[in-house]
Amino acid sequence: MPAVPHKDKLAYRLAQLLRRLNEGDKLHPKTLADEFEVDRQTIMRDLTQRFDFLDLQKTKDGRYELPPEQLGRITLNNVERFASLAGINGLYPGLNKAFLRELLVGGSQTTLLVQPQSFEKVDDPHDWFATLKAAAQDRRVIHISYHKYSNKGSEKKHYHGLEPYKMVHNQGVWYLAAGHDGNLKAFRFSKILSLDVTHACFIPEARHEQMLEHEDSIWLNANKKEVVMKVTQPAAHYFERRKLVSSQKLDKHLEDGSLLISCRVAHPAQILPTVRYWLPHVRIISPDGWQKELEEEMRAYLDGH
Repeated sequence: MPAVPHKDKLAYRLAQLLRRLNEGDKLHPKTLADEFEVDRQTIMRDLTQRFDFLDLQKTKDGRYELPPEQLGRITLNNVERFASLAGINGLYPGLNKAFLRELLVGGSQTTLLVQPQSFEKVDDPHDWFATLKAAAQDRRVIHISYHKYSNKGSEKKHYHGLEPYKMVHNQGVWYLAAGHDGNLKAFRFSKILSLDVTHACFIPEARHEQMLEHEDSIWLNANKKEVVMKVTQPAAHYFERRKLVSSQKLDKHLEDGSLLISCRVAHPAQILPTVRYWLPHVRIISPDGWQKELEEEMRAYLDGH
């Protein structure tokens, strides 16, 4: 089996098993356990619990196969979709046997419609994505040149001695999370202009790994400010049903139906676009001065200055 990062192994294994079952293979638990380097109990969990919705049949010699009427009905897109769902049951209500059966083998008559989210289309002629994943897994130091944007415009910048930790997918865009000068930074994958993987290795820092484990944005900065906002009643239920800002917490329900919410941000630009979008229903309570600066910016815009 090709080398696969630890957290990707489950999705990879399940996708491979689904593909083989769909092609009519009869799967033997012991053989699979040896191939995927897991214990037999793990494979049995795959076949009897994770694939319970497929109603697999067990042969006399202990192998598992799809019922004949289901052979060939699972497409590659179905397999990829299932692999992406593996391990994130909370994303869908009632991710049970009936739901999975309809999702994977429901055909054209399914009543489920999963609409694709917008994402950045990335060309990768040098296969740098796989190279970066391998560098992160092997803890290899890298050098890159990068197309960076700033208030002065765009420029080509060189970063030497980066320590790659993970490839992070956020809001439809892929980023490289890497240590640099003692800090964890995010580099947009599509803006990497050159890549050099060295033979030098680095020792990962626990604080960086912990930050990546708990961070829900690409603003990788340990020095964050708490922002408190008031959300009026007409917009309150949108903020209640899901997080609209990173690290969002619901602090208090007010008597008039409005909410007090808080979050921690690394830079005002992380939160101000959301506040502008929800005007006039969201107001910044703290830090002091942020709401005033936002209002002055809006007045200047309306005055044409």
